[in-house]
Amino acid sequence: MVSAKKLYVALTLVVLVLFAGWKWLLLPGVEPKMDKRLRGVYPPLAEKAAILHKTLLIGDLRADSFLWA
Repeated sequence: MVSAKKLYVALTLVVLVLFAGWKWLLLPGVEPKMDKRLRGVYPPLAEKAAILHKTLLIGDLRADSFLWA
């Protein structure tokens, strides 16, 4: 009979391999197709919005590919 510790280690390895496959094999092919950025001319930015934008620390802290899965 397989010990609980060996079963736990095997399950952990399976989860890590599945995550690695998702992260490095699947997502690189999906992300460029789904993440379309606008190219070209953007509408003019209001002066008040430009001043506010300069005072803010802005970051994109999400992974779009996880939203599509």
